[in-house]
Amino acid sequence: MARGWKSNPRAKARIKDILSALPESAAEGANDALRQNGEEAVRIIKGDVPVNEGKVRDSVDWCFGDPRDVPGAGDAPQSVPDDLRLSVYAGGKKAPHAHLVHNGTAERQTEEGASRGVMPPQPFFWPNIRSLRRRFKTRVSRKANKAIRDSVK
Repeated sequence: MARGWKSNPRAKARIKDILSALPESAAEGANDALRQNGEEAVRIIKGDVPVNEGKVRDSVDWCFGDPRDVPGAGDAPQSVPDDLRLSVYAGGKKAPHAHLVHNGTAERQTEEGASRGVMPPQPFFWPNIRSLRRRFKTRVSRKANKAIRDSVK
């Protein structure tokens, strides 16, 4: 069984130092790039979702921070501020079965023993996120660097 990833406290302190040293314009540039990334990811993922009733497609969205955050639920400090943290998600209350569509199901049976069949996997989320990751990282870096250059002038 895999052990969980443990964050390095020195790395968190370094991230905080870097973020505090950046000018406000760089954070605004990165925030703008993240907004573009979120909109692009949602558009591409919605295009790949298999549509039966459209509930899964309609549940795909993005937000800043963690979509599971509830005020007061967790007091653990984050190393990256919420306005510089992008979350793309599918499912939730609108479509609690999104993971079953994405991953598929094994042979299912009712209590009486009747077969309910197998739902084949139809991955729509993670393949798109993986393919977009590099483009998103370079967009954020490019916009932040441009904002820094423009603020120095």
